[in-house]
Amino acid sequence: MKIVLHDYQNLCSPGNREYIQRRLFFGLARFAFRVNAVVIDFSRESDSATGDVRCQIQVDIEGHSLVTTTQVAADVRQSAARAVDAIEAGVARQIDGRRWSRHDSLGDRVAALLRPGWLFSASGVRSHSS
Repeated sequence: MKIVLHDYQNLCSPGNREYIQRRLFFGLARFAFRVNAVVIDFSRESDSATGDVRCQIQVDIEGHSLVTTTQVAADVRQSAARAVDAIEAGVARQIDGRRWSRHDSLGDRVAALLRPGWLFSASGVRSHSS
């Protein structure tokens, strides 16, 4: 998983860069085999009187469309934390949602879940053996 951080306005300190990359890596670690690249862009909101920081994260997922989120907060670390939380949920929705859509119908899903030996034993009693 390649992580690229763009900070053309020098808003991030080296400590914040490391924190953001580490947080993003651990947030997307379970999807690392599916994520091609992650691009993070920081900029200062031009129309904001307080000078809020905008963090935009784009994730390129193999076999899926691009997932993007934009979050605005008072400082770099807060905007990045919000964006990482949002992008993690978006990537999970994109990857896990496709997994269930491969089944033909609701009946196929139910039949797969009720297959003998998977959830129930052949006698219909829940099996607790491991």
